[in-house]
Amino acid sequence: MGKVKVKFSKLFLVLNTLALFIQCNVDNHDNLTVFRYNEAASVSTLDPTFVKSQSENWIVTQINAGLIQLDTLLHVQPMIADSWEISPDGREYVFHLKHNVYFHGWESHTPRKLSAYDVQYSFERLMDPKTASPGTWIFSDKVNLDEKPFTAIDSFTFRLTLVRSFPPLLGILSMPYCFILPREAVEHYGKDFRNNPVGCGPFVFERWEEQVGMVLLKFDQYFEVGSQNRRLPYLDAINIDLNPNKSSAFMDFSTGKYDFFNEIEAGVKDEILDPYGNLTPKYKGRYQLKKAPFLNTEFLMFNMQSENPLLQSVKIRKAMNLLINREAIVNNVRNGLGIASYHGFTPPSLLSKKTKGYRLNKKEAQRLILESELDISQPLTLGVTSDYMDMALFIKNDLESAGFTIKIDIHPGSYLRQLRNEQQIDFYRGSWIADYPDAENYLACFYGANHYPKGPNYSRYQDDAFDNLYNQAMLETNPISRGLLMNAMDSILMQNPPIICLYYDKSLRITKPSVKNLFSYPNNMLQLKYVMKD
Repeated sequence: MGKVKVKFSKLFLVLNTLALFIQCNVDNHDNLTVFRYNEAASVSTLDPTFVKSQSENWIVTQINAGLIQLDTLLHVQPMIADSWEISPDGREYVFHLKHNVYFHGWESHTPRKLSAYDVQYSFERLMDPKTASPGTWIFSDKVNLDEKPFTAIDSFTFRLTLVRSFPPLLGILSMPYCFILPREAVEHYGKDFRNNPVGCGPFVFERWEEQVGMVLLKFDQYFEVGSQNRRLPYLDAINIDLNPNKSSAFMDFSTGKYDFFNEIEAGVKDEILDPYGNLTPKYKGRYQLKKAPFLNTEFLMFNMQSENPLLQSVKIRKAMNLLINREAIVNNVRNGLGIASYHGFTPPSLLSKKTKGYRLNKKEAQRLILESELDISQPLTLGVTSDYMDMALFIKNDLESAGFTIKIDIHPGSYLRQLRNEQQIDFYRGSWIADYPDAENYLACFYGANHYPKGPNYSRYQDDAFDNLYNQAMLETNPISRGLLMNAMDSILMQNPPIICLYYDKSLRITKPSVKNLFSYPNNMLQLKYVMKD
């Protein structure tokens, strides 16, 4: 790693804002090209086996690589694996690895070639109970650990054996939990691997000052090439500030400190975006705006095991769905950044046909309320975080216009999740971003066997017809037949709703005109290895 260390010693002299990081003249120093952005969310680990947030995913994606990757349409593409074969029964996958993949050097260790034994180690570490990774669900119900499902056949051939077919498997393997790590670095650092990550991705970890920022440097031996057969990445370094104040971070962006911005505080969004989600005249021409649908459904969720008679009633839950003006929320609260969810929980792009969902229909809602013979004036408490208060007020107004009584409780995100997990809250705002590009990832949230803590069924939804279809879909290898089963499940969720779908989200990226190739992905992934700066 000597060459990287020399480059960093030059770079870090000028990365010194607040005596620690970045000054604005870095780009002109030794012709280095540095990409800067701010991460407002907390970062607690850079070990991909433990990442739990988008902020961490974005960073570890620059440092690491997996067997496969997803393109901008979320199609599976080779990465470390050059090719693969799947057995006719869908249970066995054999991956043939590239021969030119190297792990970064660290301390006195020089870069070394990756092998299939590293893949075996990484997957076994993920599933080892002693590791206690939050990502064990990746394989927990898909492999039998007693039968050695992860096998290095030779140095560059790896076999993965499932207990039964699971069609979305390749998409899952693109996730950070499945990034490939070097055993010797993991064992050397132990718990400190969280802040001393070693991977085989396009950028090398160099420094992390917690709650301040971090620096990543170009890996000169990275294996992928881009346009004109030029080796990736094109950038020399990435600098990430860790400023939780989104408003002040945007001010820094507007003065030219950052190349990219994606999170807009409610207090400044009307200054930046017009009601249709376009840049206001003040910022038009100065920046580029990229909006793209991404696989995130925003919703209100019911606790289906609540003893509240209103929430036990299918008719009341349907009526509440019919009272929400989704279009007004998208236009007035989101400034056009979203698509009103008139369909099901699963984003329509993942289904073969659109599910029939709910539209504003107060007359039909009143009919259902009368048929229920319930007193809807008894208070319902809606739990939200502070950044969703504007949206909660719209929802409160919509529901109270029909006679409901809604109280809004504001909680920190971590506490709201705790209340949800412990079933101490009956009605709350949530969202689901796809872990992998398959409808199953959404529908698994309502499968009976996935009740939390076994899985992501936080609503404790239980529907036998839904579960039967889900079990069939897990055995179905024909994509057309499997698609029909997915559509049927999504429809059941609308007929017996545990949720009120609000909108399908859009990602927002504002960049300097000098930034090229910052592609948008439907899962809102950040991929910087292709980025260039003029």
